[in-house]
Amino acid sequence: MSVRRSTLEAIGGFDEEFDGWGHEDVELGFRLHANAGRRPDYFALEPSAYCFHVPHYRNSAVQGAQARANLELFRRRHPRYDAELYGGPRRLLAANVARYDKVVEAFRESRLGVVDAAWLAGAVAESASLLLVGGMAAPERPGRTVVFDHRSEADEGNRHLFGHRTPFAEFEFDSVVHIDLWQYLSVNELAGVVNEGLRIGRRLSLVSTDAPRPGVLGSRCSVDYLLAMLGDRFSITEERTGSARAVTLEKPS
Repeated sequence: MSVRRSTLEAIGGFDEEFDGWGHEDVELGFRLHANAGRRPDYFALEPSAYCFHVPHYRNSAVQGAQARANLELFRRRHPRYDAELYGGPRRLLAANVARYDKVVEAFRESRLGVVDAAWLAGAVAESASLLLVGGMAAPERPGRTVVFDHRSEADEGNRHLFGHRTPFAEFEFDSVVHIDLWQYLSVNELAGVVNEGLRIGRRLSLVSTDAPRPGVLGSRCSVDYLLAMLGDRFSITEERTGSARAVTLEKPS
């Protein structure tokens, strides 16, 4: 890989917090891409450039432990869904992230991800702590509320995550509520959202609203399919309102 020195210096070079083996090069590329406004044409393959990798001794157990720690650091550094989903097959990730960028852009221009505040307050009335994923700001309610609001700008208090991997502890929330965005995730990533939601929350609600859906969003997972897919694996309750349909999952006792 080659890059202009001035560009490398402008973003601060390699992050020296990465200790040992793994992911420091990916993290550098992530910042280079972000610095360029995430243009899809920013990186280009030069077929005439060759890379020679000299075989050398490896201790896979040590390097694996270092890589896992560095991967967690990478995700903490960049609380975005593309970093959140990083870790699987990279070619598949690249295709998915390109699609998710379009999904989130269309999501922001619509009224998806928003439910009636009064209905939400009733749905989580007994929850002292709530994680809310979608496109709405934190509602006024007693207790702790954390949002992943993809309609507002990302900052330390508003990570742009899908909830596939989060920095929270086991059962840190009484309720985790996802509104609309979950329907446009791949099956593998939706499964990750379910598993993570039930790790950090005592119950997980997946909500589908009746908001108009831009055609660019493409196909989605319907509530009926969700019920068929998960019905024999979790304790499920379903609630319908005038503008939303919510499926709440809990682990079988």
